[in-house]
Order: sequence, then C-alpha cells, then structure tokens
Amino acid sequence: WDASTGVALGDLGGSEAPIRSLAWQPGTAVLAVGEAGAREQNMIKLWDTNKRMLLRTLGGHRTSVSGLTWDSAGRHLTSVSLSESKRWDIGTG
Repeated sequence: WDASTGVALGDLGGSEAPIRSLAWQPGTAVLAVGEAGAREQNMIKLWDTNKRMLLRTLGGHRTSVSGLTWDSAGRHLTSVSLSESKRWDIGTG
C-alpha cells in the first residue's frame, strides 16, 4: 500500500493457505510470511517485495506458523507454532 494515497501497490500472491504472521528482514525488502493450514501448508515463504518474487520456502512445522522474528543482523529467522519453535540460518536453511 502507498500510505499517502491508500492505493495498493501490488499483491505477492503465491499462497493458498491463510497467513498468520509476517516479519521484515532488517535492512532489506525481504518479507517472511508464515502460513497456516494442513500440515503441508505450514510453510514460511521468503519474498523479495521489490521484485514480487518468491525467494525460498521453508517447511517443517507440524502446526500453523503463528510467529516470526529476525535477529538484528537479518541472518537468522525464528519461527514458532503451537507445538514447536525453529531457528533458521537463512544462508543454509
């Protein structure tokens, strides 16, 4: 959204599951999106919001991804669900 006009600038698309959490990678245009749904839908998608391009999909949660946060350097992403938490090294997955 353009905050000054209220006009949508675009849609990332690419998700059929409900979105439960969002987190911006510090100093970048990368947005982590946590999804909820059937087990195969409990994914985290990393999007380049400037290019509107999916960069990577991280899986492994048994339940909905309900929270996301980056470390201050933007190298590690922590994700939480009702059943577990995970720490991702974005360089390696």
